Amino acid sequence: MVDFLIIGTPKAGTTSIQNYLSKHPEIFMPKQKEIHFFGKDLNNEKQLTKLDYHHFFKNSTSREIKGEASVFYLYSSSAFQEIYDYNPKMKLIVCFRNPVDFLISYHQDSIYVGIEEEPNFWKALDLETDRRNGKKIPKTNTFHESLYYSKMIDYAGEIKKFIELFGKENIHVVIFDEFFKDPKSQLKSMLKFLGTKDTDFIPELFNNKNPRRSLRNKKLNSFIKNPNSIFKVLVKVIIPFQSWRLKVSNFVRKANTTYTNVNTLSFEEKKVLSNRFNSLIIELENLFDLDLSDWKNKYL
Repeated sequence: MVDFLIIGTPKAGTTSIQNYLSKHPEIFMPKQKEIHFFGKDLNNEKQLTKLDYHHFFKNSTSREIKGEASVFYLYSSSAFQEIYDYNPKMKLIVCFRNPVDFLISYHQDSIYVGIEEEPNFWKALDLETDRRNGKKIPKTNTFHESLYYSKMIDYAGEIKKFIELFGKENIHVVIFDEFFKDPKSQLKSMLKFLGTKDTDFIPELFNNKNPRRSLRNKKLNSFIKNPNSIFKVLVKVIIPFQSWRLKVSNFVRKANTTYTNVNTLSFEEKKVLSNRFNSLIIELENLFDLDLSDWKNKYL
């Protein structure tokens, strides 16, 4: 049985935290992130069985604390109940980031992974009404709520459903800025929460494991994600093994990735966003008795 989950949010340090925790000798985490076993609304194409899910942990031992990271669990309409039915004592780690910084980074990455097609940040935000009505959603997006940007930053609203089932005592909050400012103390706090015997374990410090990235050629990326049927057949003939095809695909995607050509907003634009979302920050502060003054004051 899985003991803990990193349930969200995207672009808030979850990849780094997974990498950190997986190095602990008492913890086992699969190399694959975003398994999304829980949440029937998250993937229309394929639903894993419990046997499939447990296969990810086949190399773990009974003594290890087992966990995985899937960042859209937080936003699913069913994952919280499915998780509770699976393990009512599940421990949950949730990461939050300044809503302004999150939205900029998340929109950029959504374009990169192919779930968003609108390159203009402000237009993407304005499309939410249409998308809630099932319009203007990319064919590659199987979880439409991932494009409801106001939902993505309603941290307090989304975590409440988990609090009602699991209680605050089983939820550990990580603030993105604080984690990267002092990863050692943040990690120690997480290890105490998870119940490891060794809470002083400090692996080699890391850089940002999931920096903002962009595409060199968007048409090439679209073709990789949605090749036509003729091309699929040709590739299978030329490259017969799926593992080889995956390596080629990953190589092409890596070659088509840049970390310099990323969208940005002016300070004034960020200030507009900050004023718009200030009430959401206050709600999260009150819910967990946090001090998020840095968030509120960053773009004054």
